[in-house]
Parts: sequence; structure tokens; C-alpha cells
Amino acid sequence: MLRVVTARPRDLSVFLCGPEPLVEAMTEGLRAGGVPAGRFYREYFDWR
Repeated sequence: MLRVVTARPRDLSVFLCGPEPLVEAMTEGLRAGGVPAGRFYREYFDWR
């Protein structure tokens, strides 16, 4: 996914919103792809 979006993942800002397991999994995968930790903006919610 990152290769399609940009050749420089370190320059991305990533906005994630969803249940905690989804947001955490996406964060982990994108971090492994080179997105720095400080470039994530997260909002958590649960379906209840």
C-alpha cells in the first residue's frame, strides 16, 4: 500500500479512526513500512 501512495513514507501524516485493534494493527504495519511514530493521529471508538 505504501509503495502506491508514496516513495517516501517518512513524509506521510496518517489519520486513523476505528476500534482499537484495527487502529493498532494499522499503526504497526505502517510503522514497519517506515512511517515515523510522530506522524500518526488516532481516534478510537467501539461499537456498543
